[in-house]
Amino acid sequence: MREASVRRMFARRRLVGWSVGLLGALAAGCASAPAPAGPVALVSGTWEGRITPTGPVLGQPSPASGLVRMELRQRGAWVEGSISGPGFSGGVSGELHGNRLSGSFDGETLAGAAVSVSAVLDGVFKGDTLAAVLDYGGRMTLKRLR
Repeated sequence: MREASVRRMFARRRLVGWSVGLLGALAAGCASAPAPAGPVALVSGTWEGRITPTGPVLGQPSPASGLVRMELRQRGAWVEGSISGPGFSGGVSGELHGNRLSGSFDGETLAGAAVSVSAVLDGVFKGDTLAAVLDYGGRMTLKRLR
């Protein structure tokens, strides 16, 4: 009898030890999860400004600086809309992390024959100003019109 009691006692200790270890691991995992991001910028509206090439923009050799117009719609942290500039037009979409936009451009170049292109769009909103870069070498500074 005594041996059976001792075995049950050790089995309970192992179970309790395992349970405490599992709960500790779960708590540590929760503690290391990233804190939710702060509020995202409100960016819906019409944006207009200039693009300045720093090299070929969207596969076009050395285009001139020019006017860019962008329409944005926002649902929470998700942003989508349209953009047009000198020799290109298409859609933009991406996600806001605070005031930073990580997104993409999918559209066409319009110089000569239409050619489908894609590019990464990175930008930072500060109030009613957007400073952004297309990964094909174009820097944009846009202001919100409405």
